Amino acid sequence: MQRLTLPALGACLLLCLPAAASASVSPLPTRWITPSHSGRVLTNAVVTGCITLSSETFRPVAEASLPEALRARLPDDTANLLVAPVPDGVPLPAPDGIRRSDRHALGLPVVFVENDGGASFPLRPASWPDCALPHAYEPFPHAGHADKKAQTGDILVEAPDPARALRWTAEPDLQLQGYWKHAWSDSRVPATVTGGSPDGPVFLRLGEKPDYGMGATNRLRVLNALPELTQPGQYYLARAERLLFFRPPPPPFDAAAPWRVGLAVAPGVAMELHNVTNLTLRGFTFKGIRGTALKAHHCPGLRLENCTFSHIGGGSAVELLDCPGLRVIGGSVTDVADRALHLSAGTRRTLTPGDACVRDVTFARIGTLVRTYAPAILLEGCGNRIEACRFSEMPSSALRLEGNNHTVASNLFERCVLDSDDQGVIDIWGDPTYLGNRILGNTFRDVGRPALPGIPTGLGQCAVRLDDQISGTLIEGNTFARAARGRFGAIQINGGGNNLIRGNRYIDCPHAVSIQRWTEERWADAVAQPRLRERFRTDVDFRHPAWIEALTVAPGEPLCTEAPATNRVLDTTPTYW
Repeated sequence: MQRLTLPALGACLLLCLPAAASASVSPLPTRWITPSHSGRVLTNAVVTGCITLSSETFRPVAEASLPEALRARLPDDTANLLVAPVPDGVPLPAPDGIRRSDRHALGLPVVFVENDGGASFPLRPASWPDCALPHAYEPFPHAGHADKKAQTGDILVEAPDPARALRWTAEPDLQLQGYWKHAWSDSRVPATVTGGSPDGPVFLRLGEKPDYGMGATNRLRVLNALPELTQPGQYYLARAERLLFFRPPPPPFDAAAPWRVGLAVAPGVAMELHNVTNLTLRGFTFKGIRGTALKAHHCPGLRLENCTFSHIGGGSAVELLDCPGLRVIGGSVTDVADRALHLSAGTRRTLTPGDACVRDVTFARIGTLVRTYAPAILLEGCGNRIEACRFSEMPSSALRLEGNNHTVASNLFERCVLDSDDQGVIDIWGDPTYLGNRILGNTFRDVGRPALPGIPTGLGQCAVRLDDQISGTLIEGNTFARAARGRFGAIQINGGGNNLIRGNRYIDCPHAVSIQRWTEERWADAVAQPRLRERFRTDVDFRHPAWIEALTVAPGEPLCTEAPATNRVLDTTPTYW
């Protein structure tokens, strides 16, 4: 594969894995855009960090020559199961675990299949229960110790299906992933089977402590188990044998036509920009990248026009930080393992707007591996806009807002918060100085997860969540259809005040607006916590004229020593709890 240099960006840029084998994982060769490119328009490049295996290299498992130990681990049904060798020059790393506290873990390889016509389909790791659907979990009883403070010693869980679990004994990359204690926090950790009998019990020993320890209502699933390669659209990478197994996806994928599998295993950033001004990337395609596709730091006036991002791995697919005047217009971001777009612009300390805008972009199937705190957009700073975008098929939040005076307008959100609990499609959390945000004229449809056998209903899922003291938000002119589950309304307020809700429509929502009241004591305890006191010192300047106007308090007066005034709900009767 030819590697083209920067002057050829107007045609095509291909980033490929190193040709030489290595004992460790060779990083993706980052392509830098330098300040000398300021003011330029770069067009129609393809940026990829994967190798491709053509359909001709795959053979039915029944016809392939496999080591006997590997063949013994195959699923019982091998019909339509294909296998191909991975070239020797491609390093195959052990998969990383992902914990909520480590957003930069890379996770699993990124694997997808595409037809010659360009249609592509993500492949998911072999798992039990199959992770194609939300709610695909089983409770694993707690055995041994796994409390939050435990740092050493065995941490054991009991497999709910002993006979099935014994088939995982020889799996070198087995992992357990899911909701260990809280239904709003997932993590993924290595595991090994310790032995037992088909009549049970069979225990799995964890390689590290899950976030928050474990609870009686955990919901988990096993990943990277070759015997569980039973469903269309799954893959399994046998690293030691350098073999890739997969089952073709169901229609509309056409297995009879020529196709190829993309395999991305290298870490790193595919393209990086620093201190570039007024650069336009138009019609770029980023696909098959295990780490971050595009990272831009301090790039005022950056424009991404009709760019597409697909099949991206850990961390953020796109990171655009300190980019005032940013424009992301058109295009799509799909099939991302973690969060899609991390964006910051503007200065909270002086309430200076960043004037960044994301408009007319499609976001779909975000957080396919990391199930919580992996929004389509994490927006930080002050005075930015998200408008006329489409968001669908997400296990948790579509938007996470951090900061002030952001506007979210005229977007469509459907089938979000399908998996996690205690969260909203638009989620704002934990800082009473996050004032002035506006949520206007959006449509929310089919939010949350239905009650299913064996899965706790949880606290709730909603369209807009103002969590832990969020105040001063305007929610107006939105449509909420089937957008409230559990104890939550379509709009849920937890402790905040001075929020204005008016002119919205609620369709098939058990509760329109739910408000959890806080006492004065609870409010005072929250603002006294070190996390918030530090933010009050560093993130805002209460003596600045803009903040004096926003807070309507005297210069230098301590912020939020008392809970704010009552919320105003003008279009329905709120539910309190």
